[in-house]
Amino acid sequence: MNRQLLGLIGLFLHAFCVVGAYAGETRWVDAKDGQVVVAVQNGNEYVVGVPVGVKGAYFDGELHRVGDKDYLSIFQVVASNSMRPDGFCGSGNEIWLQLYESSSEVSSRILVSSCLYSISLASQNSGLEGQDNDFSSVKWDDYGFSIEWFERVDSVGRAVALTRYRLCGDTFCSSDVFQDKSGK
Repeated sequence: MNRQLLGLIGLFLHAFCVVGAYAGETRWVDAKDGQVVVAVQNGNEYVVGVPVGVKGAYFDGELHRVGDKDYLSIFQVVASNSMRPDGFCGSGNEIWLQLYESSSEVSSRILVSSCLYSISLASQNSGLEGQDNDFSSVKWDDYGFSIEWFERVDSVGRAVALTRYRLCGDTFCSSDVFQDKSGK
């Protein structure tokens, strides 16, 4: 009886550790031949195409449910200025949030971090170790997701604190929430 109990405890701890490896953790996946292969928590793997120049991607291991569809969110990394590595932003990166409906069809592509345009996520400016790989400013809910910005302005120069993205047909539509004059 004790062996069975210990076996069940061991099985539970193994399952807990496997799920824990996915929860809140964003992993790097190299791009090969214009594709990345990502594995989700349920064990399924998806092969998704990425644009030319993508070095690799960060992936959280989750399928995000919105309405009756599941979405993969993959953060694609591209060199900011690959033609002039010694020039402006030569060693910097542009990071695009690419959304795929679970059938691997592209839904939306959003620039979330950019050396060239001085855009970044709040979570990537925490001052903590590993902040460059922290995409926790992107938060999913039943209706879509939101992004909390560290530094982003709209076309007329207003500071954007947060952008909400809601499903509009086959893509996500955005609405900005602006910082008040006190900077909050």
